[in-house]
Amino acid sequence: MLLPGLNIQAIPPQRKVRNDTELQQFLLADREAFIKSAHIWVRQTATRALDEALRAGNPKDYVVGIDGETRGANIRTGFRGGSIEQATKSVRIEFVGGALADVANGLRPILADVIRETFPNSRTKALQTQWSWWIQRGRYAGGSKSTTSVRLGSSVPDSVTIYDVLWLAPDLGPAKYAWFANHNAIKSGGSNYNLIKRKGGQFRLRKRLRGYLAESTRRMRGRKVPGVTIQGWIVKKAMTGPGAVSRYGVPVIRVAFKSGLTRAVIN
Repeated sequence: MLLPGLNIQAIPPQRKVRNDTELQQFLLADREAFIKSAHIWVRQTATRALDEALRAGNPKDYVVGIDGETRGANIRTGFRGGSIEQATKSVRIEFVGGALADVANGLRPILADVIRETFPNSRTKALQTQWSWWIQRGRYAGGSKSTTSVRLGSSVPDSVTIYDVLWLAPDLGPAKYAWFANHNAIKSGGSNYNLIKRKGGQFRLRKRLRGYLAESTRRMRGRKVPGVTIQGWIVKKAMTGPGAVSRYGVPVIRVAFKSGLTRAVIN
């Protein structure tokens, strides 16, 4: 049996035939029984896989394509819109990233607030305001890790998918000193302290050594969106071009669905 769970008990493993006509009749009947069982198998398997993916935390928004073919990671032909109940030979379910856009578009104000707190003496305020979203399309659809990033601008459109990775990066001007501003915020520490409990029930204050990058991502994660990861990175190859890179790198924020969720359910 090639497909686990496919019910083909109506087709016996052996038959005796007396002539070519009888053989042809059996073959036609067996073919019809196999096709009928395959239709049922495709629908049941796709429904079960979809339920498992949703229970695992995948986004609730998805698109169903039916009766096409998939070759390799990204080659898809013949799929059309339809429901699982209409499928006859294949189902492809792709989760869409509308939720990812909603999350991303709420992050820039958080970043601006933190930079205002940790870098209050800025004369131009450029580091607070001049950040752009960049996208790696199809990063989790079998593409290369070096997928080229494309600038989106100040907001993220609903067209992003669960397979895309978003980056929030400073524009060319502030990118040149973004690392130093972050480093100075860590060194100064301001008046922010954590209360640390020692053994024996005693407490002590410890200065919170956290730059605007770490503090921003900490606050952003407070939104607790299932399946979405928000990370602060220091990158040496700036998306805004080589002229923006200091020898220490550029702080950026990465927003994406967890890689374990970014998959079609079944083909």
